[in-house]
Amino acid sequence: MLEKAISQLTQFHTSKAGIASFVNQVVSEVEEGTYNPLQLKIFLKAIQKSCEEIENRTSSLSLTEAEKYGEKSFQFMGATVEKCELGTKYNFSTCGDHIWTSLEKEIKTLTEEKKKRETFLKTISKPMTVADEASGGELIDLLPPIKSSTSGLKIIIK
Repeated sequence: MLEKAISQLTQFHTSKAGIASFVNQVVSEVEEGTYNPLQLKIFLKAIQKSCEEIENRTSSLSLTEAEKYGEKSFQFMGATVEKCELGTKYNFSTCGDHIWTSLEKEIKTLTEEKKKRETFLKTISKPMTVADEASGGELIDLLPPIKSSTSGLKIIIK
């Protein structure tokens, strides 16, 4: 079974032109009605989940293999492979900087206050007039927030 799975992967072209050609062919087949677009969507979701899991479980093996080439950047299967750091992270909470700690606390407080205000504003369904406490009771008009969404399909693989 493993050899069959890997042999399927080797059918893919790894160049930009090869990828574009494959994409164009799939889209054409769907647009022409040769293939069901909903079926394609489910297969793509399954492939995406498979790719993520394969990547997670083989990434250290790939890095070990790349080390055998000795160079920081090299060509392999028509692609450029570069060994590099991917995403440096800093933990500032251990620095002992009171200014950073104060700013972080202030940001958390303001973020919580903003979320509470947004929750309130979501309840407004029509314009309303309220007294603004910050300006000493001045009346202000509040409008409902503008709501937008994007239609799509959520695919759940079971």
